[in-house]
Amino acid sequence: MRRRAGRGAVAVGVLAGALTAGTFAFGGEEAPVAPAVASGGTPSTPLASTAQTGPRYVSRPDLRPPQVTVHARTGDLAQGPILLAPKRRSTSAGTGALMVDDAGEPLWFRPNREGMRTNDLRVQRYKGKPVLTWWEGRAAGGHGFGYGVIADTSYRVIRRVRAKSPYRLDMHEFKLTPRGTALVIIYHTTRRDLRSVGGARNGKVIDGIIQEIDVETGKVLFHWHSLGKIALRESYRKVPESGGQAWDYFHPNSVDVDSDGNYIVSARYSYSVTKISRRTGRVIWRLGGKRSDFRMGRGTRFHLAHDAEWQPDGTLRVFDNSQKSIRDRSRVIWLDVDTRRKRVTLEREVRHPQPVLAATQANAESLPGGALFVGWGSQGRWSEFAADGTLRYDAELPTGYDSYRVYRDSWTGRPSEPPAVAARAQAGATAVYASWNGATDVVAWRVLAGPRPSSLAPIGDAPRQGFETVITVPGAHAYVKLQALDGSGQVLGTSRATRVSAG
Repeated sequence: MRRRAGRGAVAVGVLAGALTAGTFAFGGEEAPVAPAVASGGTPSTPLASTAQTGPRYVSRPDLRPPQVTVHARTGDLAQGPILLAPKRRSTSAGTGALMVDDAGEPLWFRPNREGMRTNDLRVQRYKGKPVLTWWEGRAAGGHGFGYGVIADTSYRVIRRVRAKSPYRLDMHEFKLTPRGTALVIIYHTTRRDLRSVGGARNGKVIDGIIQEIDVETGKVLFHWHSLGKIALRESYRKVPESGGQAWDYFHPNSVDVDSDGNYIVSARYSYSVTKISRRTGRVIWRLGGKRSDFRMGRGTRFHLAHDAEWQPDGTLRVFDNSQKSIRDRSRVIWLDVDTRRKRVTLEREVRHPQPVLAATQANAESLPGGALFVGWGSQGRWSEFAADGTLRYDAELPTGYDSYRVYRDSWTGRPSEPPAVAARAQAGATAVYASWNGATDVVAWRVLAGPRPSSLAPIGDAPRQGFETVITVPGAHAYVKLQALDGSGQVLGTSRATRVSAG
């Protein structure tokens, strides 16, 4: 299996308009509208962010995603939005499923409910169509208990994939396959005799379970336990001193399928990638760790690794989290795995030019033309590299936030809900606030105004500027509504009419 979606550009053209538009300042509280500019002009520079969450949107006050800071943006970037799932340890504020453009501006935000977490937002394919998928549930330490979600291009949930009782899906992997199945991971606490590794006779240990589930029926097609297959002594993690704490000895974090149909599993605490037979469940080989079946060549050893995936050229790509005692930064490595001679050589590696060390989480994604997209896990950062390893894009979340994985992919979203609009009277003018959460191909807004909701006429167009566009309409108006336009001027959606407030 090779998971690689086709890519197309999200529309970014500008339709010339007759109105003026200003950008809403990125302050911690509601800020005044920046000075207006003529359509097609350059908006004023937003104010610096003074809060971890982003601006307050007048048209969507219920949405408050975190402010993204872009450090580098040069060269010919890959097309498509960036998908992540910001989270924080102490609160659900500003967390959820988030899609942003290259400027860090939100395109879609689905905030978490209190106490819930979203993980691994990405574009996949289900029944031949593009879908958004993510994991949703509650987190407990380094794992979670929840279910996988599949949503269509209107952001309507079409499937929730759950494990059979007594299991619940963990947050590390929810990967769809061309077979209409989902590869998932389950963390299940059980009892084992841990005296051989310095633990209790009846100690708690976490069994890493791999399943393949038929999405349509929920039938489990494959079920594998790490206990009994991966020895306790293979773990590099110490047994907890407290007998009441479960020992997470294996910690699987990614599942892929080899060209022969067998499974490839990356595990954090065994420092290994393991190949598992689909037919029998036996371990075919281990790569890395204490019981590697391969002779590891120079530079091939990885530590606390994530996201092991076979590449079209036959190499195995692994995110090597590493640790400070070994190197000062994480890296993405491509390994030539010679299964006949049982040896591994390093083909190439990519590191951030700064000492970015992702202690936990992280992923990598191959882009067209040999480029690479990297999510730096616990660092709350993501980067895009050219084929020669040159950094051409770099951005991050505010301090205190991170994202398990980050992706760039093609996506065209058309929400089922209408655009949002709010309006306020100003001295001799009306400020109209326009947004449409999840609409990716809006390039301009048309304002309609009049004395009654049933008597509204177009008074001009203005280019879209960020998640919320602020449009200055000359004169006083009782009611307004909006039409969202694409690059050819076609109407994509129409808002409800709203009364203009006193300001």
